[in-house]
Amino acid sequence: KVVIARETCNLSYSVVESYVAHVLSLGVLQSLYTICFTVPFLLLLGPEGEYKYFFAIFLALSLVGSVHGFLVGTVARSFPHAQLMLVTTTIPMLLFSGFLIQESAVSPPLLPFWYSSYYRYAFQGVVSNEFRGRTFDHCSEAQFRKFKCPFGIGSVETSAVLRALDMQHERTADNVNVLLLFLTAMVAAGLTLMPATFDGANKMVPPAPGACDEMPVVVPDDAAAV
Repeated sequence: KVVIARETCNLSYSVVESYVAHVLSLGVLQSLYTICFTVPFLLLLGPEGEYKYFFAIFLALSLVGSVHGFLVGTVARSFPHAQLMLVTTTIPMLLFSGFLIQESAVSPPLLPFWYSSYYRYAFQGVVSNEFRGRTFDHCSEAQFRKFKCPFGIGSVETSAVLRALDMQHERTADNVNVLLLFLTAMVAAGLTLMPATFDGANKMVPPAPGACDEMPVVVPDDAAAV
């Protein structure tokens, strides 16, 4: 927000142009970060699921998280206020991610938190991608007695993990699509909120009086001529 406000007050770029540029740069950087994270994981651990979904889920999650932080910075009045807002909006989503508690344990008044957690869709997508349509290695009775087979003796289908987490009906592609909807909605919200930060700052004209009082304003020669 500070960088965009400075560029706007300097009449270098409009708010919309700066916001779109920052989102696009996030997309490029997060793509590189996701590759750096997922490729070693793929080579070292060899997950059974499809890599394209694995990559898409983590890329979408990183982008949604970045834009979420960007939106918090947009509406926050100060850095401590932004920290408070980020914590209070992130912790409920982590709590209702599906890892600690399942949907059957969520009371009806708290279901909105369950469905608004983008961490949940990422977790569901990864688990569904990894444990659907496969079979665990055969487990002997001796191994079972040593608590090495939590899902039973013999060749157990990996879908047992999905049933234990109430995810037997989840599809990986659906969760990826929901994450993309989250990303689209957040980017659209930023396009709406950012110009409202400065009255008239979405155009290449001086912002409203008082909007840039706390920002160092350096007006380019070509902008001053206009």
